Amino acid sequence: MPVHFLDDRIAIATEVQRLFRDAREIYCIVAFWGSGAEQLFSGMNRRKIKRTKIVCNLTMGGTNPNVIENLRNTGFQIRHNPTLHSKVYWTDSGVVVGSANASANGLSLEGRDQDGWLEAAIFSSRESEINTVQQYVNEIWAQSNMIEPQDMQNAHARWRRRRPFPTARNNLTFVEALMQGRFSGRSRQIYIQVDQQEIADWDDAMAQAEVLQNQHMDLQGLNLQPWEGYPEIPRNQYIVDYWFSPPDPFSFQGIWRTLPEHYDDPPAANGLMYQFAYSVNAREIGMTNDQRDQMTQIMQCVVANHWEWLEEQGCCIHLEQLLDPQINDCLAQAMHNGQ
Repeated sequence: MPVHFLDDRIAIATEVQRLFRDAREIYCIVAFWGSGAEQLFSGMNRRKIKRTKIVCNLTMGGTNPNVIENLRNTGFQIRHNPTLHSKVYWTDSGVVVGSANASANGLSLEGRDQDGWLEAAIFSSRESEINTVQQYVNEIWAQSNMIEPQDMQNAHARWRRRRPFPTARNNLTFVEALMQGRFSGRSRQIYIQVDQQEIADWDDAMAQAEVLQNQHMDLQGLNLQPWEGYPEIPRNQYIVDYWFSPPDPFSFQGIWRTLPEHYDDPPAANGLMYQFAYSVNAREIGMTNDQRDQMTQIMQCVVANHWEWLEEQGCCIHLEQLLDPQINDCLAQAMHNGQ
């Protein structure tokens, strides 16, 4: 599609990297740059590329100056603008405009410092939009300043004394947030999975994960989790994962985003079909760690007192099914305990 919506950080990073791989010209008018942002350019065809220009903001303490020095050392032309707050990634074949600053980890500031912010952007490969945005990036480039040695010294000083960037906050209990619909209305839904089946050949499953990562650049660096024998697991969605197989105790395993179904193929070497997901943290789904722990205690109650109900759902439920009247005793208990 010539225009489409990018609804999270991974989608934005994947599109930006794809654009850079095919580009002859690159302009990044992006205010803040975090550790690892150099990896965004790792697939760039240096024989094909004519110029790469970056404008950043060095004055607010939000850009890691070491990243800027690394990019300058590779031959990129870089200027700074003290009033810049834009996030525009332009190439001769397409443009991404959105909310995301530049780093390798899903385009968030300084690795995982900004976990919890919900990012979004628009991609366009229409010639009219490419030309319009090109005028903008050329104007910003012309208005911006050459980087002098003193600018870098000041940037290093600001970076050393910077305050941590805030993360998204949510002071509600899990039940309060659930009842208020705080986890609803997302483009990707949240499910709860209770696993009972171990992977027969873990080494084979991880070998298949490595094959996928070698074949797909957008999967490289992700912590992939395999499932075996769960073909019905919701795809391209979030899964809060638990393990329950007596005598093993009920336990929280992690929060994952499942890969689309086409990543299931081809079957692994032993003929088994795996489903894959990659690890995210609670803030990725708009949930605090306290809320995650409170949800785990509710699920312990569901497993202990309503196992037949859970089995009827296939041991995989939508998060909002926790509001089912059949298990309201578990929510009532959580509310009584301040959860």
